Amino acid sequence: MTSKGRNDQMLSQADITGLDIKELNKRLKEDRVPKCEQQHIKKQRRRIKMKTYRKESRQRKANEYETLEHERARLAAYLAILQEEVVQLRESRTSIMHQITEHFDGSDEEFLIVD
Repeated sequence: MTSKGRNDQMLSQADITGLDIKELNKRLKEDRVPKCEQQHIKKQRRRIKMKTYRKESRQRKANEYETLEHERARLAAYLAILQEEVVQLRESRTSIMHQITEHFDGSDEEFLIVD
């Protein structure tokens, strides 16, 4: 069995990524892993960690997008309610203005209608 095979068995992927870098260096030194293999293991550690970071980042973005979509839908529904309320208030205002103008038609009193 080669030295590389022996070290791969001794350090699992969980060990490589789970250990603090100081612990990993200590472990590599204790196991007397050659420099070139240490570099290979450290590159492998970086690749695994970067893969994990990218995956977590994509998940975070997807969650944020979903949250924003829910918020957008909620605000759109609220906007529709408010727009309907505005229409009703305008209709009510128009009705009241007609009643006022009918009441004062033929009267000598003057009044100011502000729009």
